[in-house]
Amino acid sequence: MLPMQRIEFVTVKQMYEFSQLNQTPLLSNYSADFWNEYLTNYARYDRIFSRLYKTFYYFNQDANVTVDLVQPEFTEDVYGLLLMNHKRYSELYRVHVVDDDAYSIIDNYDVTETKEGEHAKVITDSHGRILTDVYGQRVSSGENVTGSQSNNSTEKVAPYNSENFSNENRSDVSLGQRTDTSSSTVNTATDTHTTSGEDTHEHEGSDSYELHKKGNIGVQTQSEVMKKHVDFWKGYNFYKIVFDDICKELLLIERGYVI
Repeated sequence: MLPMQRIEFVTVKQMYEFSQLNQTPLLSNYSADFWNEYLTNYARYDRIFSRLYKTFYYFNQDANVTVDLVQPEFTEDVYGLLLMNHKRYSELYRVHVVDDDAYSIIDNYDVTETKEGEHAKVITDSHGRILTDVYGQRVSSGENVTGSQSNNSTEKVAPYNSENFSNENRSDVSLGQRTDTSSSTVNTATDTHTTSGEDTHEHEGSDSYELHKKGNIGVQTQSEVMKKHVDFWKGYNFYKIVFDDICKELLLIERGYVI
């Protein structure tokens, strides 16, 4: 008969101590808004996780294996769990970080109505003027009248041995009255003068309206509203929800048995 032998499994406490020794997050380095607080303070959150589940062990491990082999596998599976529930945890985290100043524990009615609008107007004024000068046909004429004219000329010749001259040639020219007439015509002409312009006026603006109404509308008393507030926060803890999911999905209660 073979001697009895106890089978050992790596526990959460052992994985926590190993991750602390290596200064790495036990519950993965998943990147998300809801997990940023954990990453900033992972040493403290891992301590809390270890205290809650220290005797539990990672379900997907062989017997009698060392922690350096088990812890990375567990951390990787936590990463996958967070990835698969990303939307769910993101919505739960919104409640976790609700602004206390905007949340009343005695009111059951809080409505904000907003209205915004933009308006724009463009006015364009065009102006112009056309001036036209038209000149009709113009005719100018003139007349120059010259009276009768006569012109007489006589050529005289003297012998070389005499000082007396005698007529050699005589010419008489007579010109009658003369009239010179001139006229000029300028055809129709048009002069056009055009002026134009444009004035533009632009106006832009925006309107906003906001109405905030809050209080108790009488469906519940203020004491009843406060009791619901207390009951809700007594049962709601974002990181406890995530930790419990990890436990349900990846951990088993410690066991040791002999063969």
